Amino acid sequence: MNTMIRYEDFSIQMEAQAEGRFTVQVIQSPAGQTSTSPLQLPYAPGEAEGVLAALGRYRGTFAPIFTQDLSPRAVGTRLFEALFTGPVGTAFSESRGRVYGKGGLRIKLHLDLNQPDHALLANLPWELLYDPEKNEYLNLNSQTPVVRYLDVMRPEDPPPFAPPLRILVVLANPPGTDALNLEAERQKIEASWQDTQHVAVEVVQGTTLQALRARLKAQPFHVLHYSGHGTFDANTGEGVLLMEDEQGCQLKVSGDQLRVALRGTGVRLVFLNACQTAQSTKTDHLDPFAGVASALVMEGIPAVVAMQFPITDTAAITFAGEIYRQLALGVSVDEAVAEGRVAICLDDSVEWATPVLFMRSPDGTLFAPQLTPSRAPQPSARRPSSTMPSPGKQDAVEEIRQLVASDKLEQALDLLETGLKDRDEDLYNDVTSHQATLKRVKKQVRRGLISNNDESQERTRVRFAILEDLLPGVEVLS
Repeated sequence: MNTMIRYEDFSIQMEAQAEGRFTVQVIQSPAGQTSTSPLQLPYAPGEAEGVLAALGRYRGTFAPIFTQDLSPRAVGTRLFEALFTGPVGTAFSESRGRVYGKGGLRIKLHLDLNQPDHALLANLPWELLYDPEKNEYLNLNSQTPVVRYLDVMRPEDPPPFAPPLRILVVLANPPGTDALNLEAERQKIEASWQDTQHVAVEVVQGTTLQALRARLKAQPFHVLHYSGHGTFDANTGEGVLLMEDEQGCQLKVSGDQLRVALRGTGVRLVFLNACQTAQSTKTDHLDPFAGVASALVMEGIPAVVAMQFPITDTAAITFAGEIYRQLALGVSVDEAVAEGRVAICLDDSVEWATPVLFMRSPDGTLFAPQLTPSRAPQPSARRPSSTMPSPGKQDAVEEIRQLVASDKLEQALDLLETGLKDRDEDLYNDVTSHQATLKRVKKQVRRGLISNNDESQERTRVRFAILEDLLPGVEVLS
């Protein structure tokens, strides 16, 4: 039986400065933060275009021959040596040592597409990062997945998950597009969940955007899987999916249109098994969020899997099948994507670096692990505890309820923290986690990173957690 990897974040902030200069800083890691240091990119804008074009021709087992060394390993090495140098490299080595044998280290690349010159940073193939000292790609080791974190003004945490897990699979192969083996992908997805309880998979083919929106609103789905064709127009900076209109003809659906169609539906993972859906503009004056994946991140979708290069039908099917097999075991999205890359690699394909994982959720565990009996969490073993502070437990509980009713959540959590400290570890940790959430969102509002409405939604979630989880837990303590 596999054990789900618990990750700690190694968060790297890359920023563009004046005159084409860049800086890098570790903003969170097991080894702490680092000071800001210069980032010398291994490729100038003109060179990067050639690198991306070359890598885009690596499809299946075919590796083209170049006049210069643009192999995936060479590109990955240059990117690694540029990023993990100086203080960043030291912190990375120390962090790997600290988590060794305990869990994994999630490499989280923070990118702000609104900043000038960030187009170059965002379009480099960071998924190829190769550690020459260990002779390994970071992304082919599930202990060190690389994820992209786009800085947008949206809440980070998805709403609480309530089973059953519902997956909507959209298969699109409209007239005028190359034929795809969609049936094979459908069978792999359905097979991944056939022995799993509390999962419902629905497959639609040839749907329109309006019908997709209606289906998502009629019945909440947690995962939207699109399998079909995607394109990206470098002149406009716009990415599109190829779907169908009411007459069954080919219709280009922009990332912005898809974003609107998904608004308010509760989807927490979007899997875009289509070419070039991870691309965004390389030109500063164009909308950086006009790509399909970046538009969905801007909408606040917690996790998006998309493709930065063209991908063969075989690799796409292998990747999707392994990801859903892993998710059925209850693992996190980042671990599942890492295993999906390995599956492509084991098929002797060089396309494992084509998928890109964009994550907004602080934790890649988007779905409850009780999806399978082997991964079912056991009821928490609450230790016997003494009562809450005077004038008695019931009086204290009532006081907390009144504070919550008055939206004085911070004071309510302070009371709970005092009463639970050194008495019930599980409940105490939940309290401190909610305290940290309120502090974080307040800071984000002050910095203009999220709106007041976003803060209100976060407070509503904390309020619900106090009333429906924490207080019932307190009341059953002896």
